[in-house]
Amino acid sequence: MRTSIIICLSVCTLLFFMTSPLEAQIPRLINYQGILTDTGGSPITGSHALIFSLYSDSAASATLLWTDSYPAVSVDEGLFHVILGNGAAIPDSAFVELALWLGIQVDADPEIAPRSQITSTPWSIRAAMADSAGMVGAHSHDDLYFTESELSTPGALNDGGNPVDWTKLKGVPGGFADGTDDVGGPDGDWTINGSDMSSAVAGNVGIGTPTPSVKLEVAGMLQTDTLKIPTGAAAGLILTTDANGVASWQPAPGTGDITAVFAGTGLTGGGTGGDVTMNADLAGSGAATTVARSDHEHDAYSDTAHAHDNRYFTESELNTSGVLNDAGNPVDWTRLKGVPADFADGTDDISTDTDWTINVNEMYSGVSGNVGVGTNSPAAKLHVLNSNGNYVHLGHDTYGVFGYHQTGANFGYIGSSQYGVYGKDSNTGSYGFLGGGNTGVAGHSSTAAGISGTSTSGYGIYGFSDFSWAGFFQGDIRVVGSVTEGAAFSLIDHPLDPENMLLRNKVVVSPENLLIYRGKVTLDESGEAIVTMPGYFKALAREEEATVTLTSVGRPFLTGYEWRSDGAAFIVYGDPGRDVSWTALAGRDDPVSRQLAMPVEEEKGPDNGVCDRGEFLYPAAYGYPANRGADYQTQQELAPEK
Repeated sequence: MRTSIIICLSVCTLLFFMTSPLEAQIPRLINYQGILTDTGGSPITGSHALIFSLYSDSAASATLLWTDSYPAVSVDEGLFHVILGNGAAIPDSAFVELALWLGIQVDADPEIAPRSQITSTPWSIRAAMADSAGMVGAHSHDDLYFTESELSTPGALNDGGNPVDWTKLKGVPGGFADGTDDVGGPDGDWTINGSDMSSAVAGNVGIGTPTPSVKLEVAGMLQTDTLKIPTGAAAGLILTTDANGVASWQPAPGTGDITAVFAGTGLTGGGTGGDVTMNADLAGSGAATTVARSDHEHDAYSDTAHAHDNRYFTESELNTSGVLNDAGNPVDWTRLKGVPADFADGTDDISTDTDWTINVNEMYSGVSGNVGVGTNSPAAKLHVLNSNGNYVHLGHDTYGVFGYHQTGANFGYIGSSQYGVYGKDSNTGSYGFLGGGNTGVAGHSSTAAGISGTSTSGYGIYGFSDFSWAGFFQGDIRVVGSVTEGAAFSLIDHPLDPENMLLRNKVVVSPENLLIYRGKVTLDESGEAIVTMPGYFKALAREEEATVTLTSVGRPFLTGYEWRSDGAAFIVYGDPGRDVSWTALAGRDDPVSRQLAMPVEEEKGPDNGVCDRGEFLYPAAYGYPANRGADYQTQQELAPEK
């Protein structure tokens, strides 16, 4: 029920002026009357729940200052009376605002809009005189109140006889309002001792910065009469800094009398002032005027009979065939130049590498790792790379076996996460796979057969399914040979209800290769009509054995027919002007049918290639188990594992 309120009377007596001492508490009550109607303006009678609220403004976002609920207010012909403040007292703080707005909610309805502004009664305006302390006159005061004269007399406040209460001061900063000395009081980080203030705990002090990074950080210029840095100090040292500005005491620069540096024999550079650079000539001729180094060249000893150890040889010895590395003249391994890194440490990395085991003529590895042939970065257990870019992977993370031909971009692999076997010829766009995610066997070719199967004694292609088609062809099917079936059907959408039903028709079975022709003719005024057969009829059929069935249309009448002598047409006889339906049947007798002809009845046995004695094409139809089927063994061998 939507409601509205018409305010008829609002009497508010919150403050009144008194000339006598304020000995009684002013009642914080509002006498409120109103008329409650429905949205049509009709007065309401009964008990209703009312909620009253005081706000700082009429806007929805205004501050709520006070609220109280009255669960059962008696309403008689719309009139009700409530004294606000009887339940939840109206606080003095509510009347600090310069304006107040009253909001009212009836039962579960939203608060009535708009809110009503609280106004004063005429004589209550007199209460404004209370704003002037001069009206108090010679009022005696306690520690809360002072006369205007006392407040205006210099030095009269806060003396022994006229103390000012700290809690009554206005505008006290937050750091002092709690009456706690935050600097010299309870903060244990700092100690005030007379004129000294100190801190003994870990921490930094910042002047001009709230985030000091060292013990004392001054953001700005520091001025002092004296400066003392005792650490590292000694007589004669100077104060200097490093690149980060960290100061320390260091020895003063020398005061020698060197005035120039000159390059001597084998040296270049020098100078007479500033920083001086000297360079050494390291040419490797071995001349006395150059600076020797450990890897410089040297010529042969002039003394050919000079005794040598296992590290040096005469020029004659180095040029004599067969004298090196024999028992009497060994070559020190560590003095050989250009030794490969794998051998320079003197360790046989092949025979001692624990990754590989050499057993006579076999070498194998039992740990994780790949082997590369033609590549030093194998990507599989065995990676063979040809110089023309062809490669093979065995034991890859993705494929079991993978082969790639660079020239034609052809590839194939065995055993991946998607296919058992996959092959692709990128030149023709052909591909095929065994064991795919949705297909057991698939083949695709842009120019040739997608899948081809041949056999000299078995099945060219074998298909089997427990629950669906053993073979599915989308498109025309061509059979070169005969078709053997148990039953044949045509399956289409039912023409009367194609969305919900199927229509299955059986195929007519005959022991003959039968040709069927049909049609309808109208007999002329003489009661005759000629039916001409297709031009290929005589070449395709045994026309001499062809039969015709006639059906009169409408009221029965006698009909008859007669083949013409050439066998290419027949004549229908009957009542003039009447219609006759006809059907012609003939046996097929062309060269293909004669070549593919098969007997209607045939004994079972090994010679017919279909079924041996004691076997069945459909054993279940005759109550025999599946293993009595003619193709049972083949089906077991070719059927996929389940």
